[in-house]
Amino acid sequence: MDGHLQYTICNISLYFFYSFIFLYFFLFFYFSFLLIYFSTMLFFPQADVDNDIKLLTQKNEEISEVVTKLEANSDNLNIDEAVVTTAPLYNQ
Repeated sequence: MDGHLQYTICNISLYFFYSFIFLYFFLFFYFSFLLIYFSTMLFFPQADVDNDIKLLTQKNEEISEVVTKLEANSDNLNIDEAVVTTAPLYNQ
């Protein structure tokens, strides 16, 4: 073989080798990043659900208190206190 041709083949094989190594590490880090990103995304909805459950529990307690108050004072209900308008109905 010609020395120049052998040198060119060696350079081409090294080019493909280094390209393969670069591609391997790039894909490794890319998929590692995706794995970490999507695995952490699974925890955020759980935190949102926990906050929503706490909020709904608080609202349920408030509504239960209002219902017990209304049941205790069912004889003294005044319709004027139930609806508060900002202006008389004929002006709205």
